[in-house]
Amino acid sequence: MKLISAFFILLFSIETQEPPKEIYGKWQLVKIEVNQETKVPDEERYFLRITEDVIYYNLEVNNCERRGFSLNNNRIKLGSGGCTKICCDGSVDLISNFINYEGEYELKQNQLIITTDSSKIFLERYNMVK
Repeated sequence: MKLISAFFILLFSIETQEPPKEIYGKWQLVKIEVNQETKVPDEERYFLRITEDVIYYNLEVNNCERRGFSLNNNRIKLGSGGCTKICCDGSVDLISNFINYEGEYELKQNQLIITTDSSKIFLERYNMVK
């Protein structure tokens, strides 16, 4: 019985693990690897901002806001919210079609790497980008 109780306590503590404070802040998209191909933004204009309450990011034309997200076990799970529907993301800069920030994340110094089901997204802390 004690072993089962210890297992559930350990499982609960893993599920509620706090994300590292370094993940919060503004990040700039550097590249996306998809289908064994590297895609680089046409311009340095794609950003991801993570706060304790909201994840903000932009596509080619539209802006997105997600509330109720989670950062558990090195995984970003986007919550409710969505993107504006002004116009045609991905029509000029195709990289916009591959932006999806839901997946496993890894922090390496000033770099945030998000691995989704279909791509690997590389971002750098915004104030560190040259």
